[in-house]
Amino acid sequence: MKNISYKINIFLPVEFRFRELESRIAIGINYLKKNPKSKIYIGERETLEIYMKKFMKNKKEKAIIIHKGLTSDLRYFFQLKNLNILFTVLDEEGGVYSDHVFKNWPRAGKNNIYWKYVTYVFFWGSEAQNFYLNTNKYLNKEKTSITGNPRFDIAKIFSNKKSSKIKPIKVLINLNFSRINNIVDYDKEIIHRKKYDKESRFESRVNIFNEFQKQIFKEVINLISFLALNNPDIKFIIRP
Repeated sequence: MKNISYKINIFLPVEFRFRELESRIAIGINYLKKNPKSKIYIGERETLEIYMKKFMKNKKEKAIIIHKGLTSDLRYFFQLKNLNILFTVLDEEGGVYSDHVFKNWPRAGKNNIYWKYVTYVFFWGSEAQNFYLNTNKYLNKEKTSITGNPRFDIAKIFSNKKSSKIKPIKVLINLNFSRINNIVDYDKEIIHRKKYDKESRFESRVNIFNEFQKQIFKEVINLISFLALNNPDIKFIIRP
């Protein structure tokens, strides 16, 4: 069977450079090896999207944007559709959640209607794929694949070169107190979402999560302080 080479524009937004840039470059290089006629665009998320919308205006060919998660902005999906841009997801975010949140408000959502507007989803493995499919009737298996993630492939290269006996000089602590420690005010976010989606269930879903974060935030800060005080030779970097 003859290999088919596609000519398509692919946009790879980067939210955090140190966390995501290498993996986006890896995706671009591997795709171009099989599809040398295509073009890959990598850049800071907001800047790249502004450029993408201007670039794709009045273009007849389709483009693909690969995000790391789902958005609940319906206007955004309509904008992409009008520009012939396909929304895809490379799922790569997780976290440690309470049992209540994991059951009632998982990251994938429960029967989240916005999955209808997603063209394709790439998963780490079968556990994540099955969880998403079992909790979302709007996501079909035909629209998903288990591909792994280039971030893990890159991490393996570096980890194999380092001895496990070497004491770390720096430790990154990645927090996700997205409700109580957000740059966006919680009450203002509720008003904004209701403005564009009158049937939004955001407040009812997030309120319990918000209260839970308030309870544990201080304890987490105390634990980080304990680690820092007892390991003066290690530099602790916190991503809030």
